[in-house]
Amino acid sequence: MNCLEVLNLEDNKLMELKGINRLWKLRSFNLLKNDGLAEVRKILGERDEDGYAPIGFTPLHYVRYCNLRDLLKSGNSIEEFLADLFEDYKKIGFGDLLGSDNVWWWIYTLGFKCLEWEKFREGKQIGKFLMEFGKEKKNEKAKYCAQNLIASTLSFTEDNDTLVKAKTLFEEIKDKYERWDEFYFSKSHYDKVLKKLNESKDIG
Repeated sequence: MNCLEVLNLEDNKLMELKGINRLWKLRSFNLLKNDGLAEVRKILGERDEDGYAPIGFTPLHYVRYCNLRDLLKSGNSIEEFLADLFEDYKKIGFGDLLGSDNVWWWIYTLGFKCLEWEKFREGKQIGKFLMEFGKEKKNEKAKYCAQNLIASTLSFTEDNDTLVKAKTLFEEIKDKYERWDEFYFSKSHYDKVLKKLNESKDIG
């Protein structure tokens, strides 16, 4: 409970959220100066299109990040966690307790970790969560990123119909922003889809 006093969050509303058991992880950060959080943002790869880490990554995001990461690593289902998290965001507000508009970025990062860990079903679940989040928040960028994640998960298949769907999803978003990098538009996954489709044509 000492952690809550240090964080001084509006009437301890954090207690209403999932992951209170992870608060001990916050002790290692200097939250008053935010130096620790800046380091965590760097570790998680969180950045905006200009290459800077947005200020929106809060201790609450870190608690949730740890919970979802641990669920993924343990092989347990994330469906209930995502449903509860969505309800928490709706109840507390999509701006979060500390006013962040970047509350979706941490989970987007984990979505791509799923591809590294070959957890494609979970990656797609996270993509669908982010799509719903983007619609609820009316955040176009979140929706585009969700679409990029979903398409990226589909790029690992060998099924032609699924690859065509992935190609369509990629091509709907690839020109939405002038300055994309690999994390906003996964060109390597897009190229993989094109290569597989071309190879299937050659075989046919």
